[in-house]
Amino acid sequence: MAKACMLALTYNAKSDLDDFFSSIRRLREDGIGAEILELAVIDNNSTDGTYEELQKIQNELQFKLVRCKENLGYCGGNNVLLNDKEYIKNFEYIFITNVDVSFEPSLVKELLKLLDSDTTIGLACALELSYSTGAVRSCGSFWDYKKGVHGPILDVAKDVRDVDWCSGVFICLRREVVEKIGGLDEKIWMYCDDMDLGVRVKNAGYRVVVNPKATIRHKEKGRVSYFEVFYSTRNKLYVTKKHYPKYLFKAHLKHIRDILGNAIVRRDLKYGKHVMKGTFAYLRNQMGRVNWKD
Repeated sequence: MAKACMLALTYNAKSDLDDFFSSIRRLREDGIGAEILELAVIDNNSTDGTYEELQKIQNELQFKLVRCKENLGYCGGNNVLLNDKEYIKNFEYIFITNVDVSFEPSLVKELLKLLDSDTTIGLACALELSYSTGAVRSCGSFWDYKKGVHGPILDVAKDVRDVDWCSGVFICLRREVVEKIGGLDEKIWMYCDDMDLGVRVKNAGYRVVVNPKATIRHKEKGRVSYFEVFYSTRNKLYVTKKHYPKYLFKAHLKHIRDILGNAIVRRDLKYGKHVMKGTFAYLRNQMGRVNWKD
């Protein structure tokens, strides 16, 4: 039985595969074989040749490959295996990763060592760095639900630190946690699922931490994604109501400030437009995947 599995979700990610699988090869060369860490790739019905490329390298790197019949989003895609009790029962730990990343074997070693050493930890993440510059992007994340604000923590801790939530770029979960709380909330579809997960893990009685000794590089998007603005707005309101309904009004006020601030400072009316669209989608209970238009 492998100690852990790593779930990697792909959707039209052909250009990211070389860097990601270079990281996997380094793991194997460093002695972290399939008997320690099993890789499972879930393709979300890509249309750019991603799945066909995965088929070509599957035999070389010996990973499990699953193809979804449709794009299930981040939550639904990962849940294909997260909710497969017969599959996850074979592992102590479950890694979930994006494929637009690069990392060294020490990342996996440090997180496994940490979870082995402290059974109170249910969810752990690494220090996230910029792919191109190495600058700190996140050392865990905070959520001040009383003020309606959240975001990455940029000051680097010297040791393991408790945080509110971990970015879904790369996380490690204890299997027993998944068995207690279930998979990701598919009403979210994508974006803010990691905030929701952090709260659920803590409510189950476990700690959520970042280990700064483990690092990962994550590629930047390069420009504002209005798709992300829409889903993040809708889902932040949903997650706030789900866990902290008392503070939902303040979350609404925060979004109004976002609209005004971006319209004035950044002169970006489209940002405000998609914040409003995300807000109305939440108010209409339009959850899961929606017919989004720019």
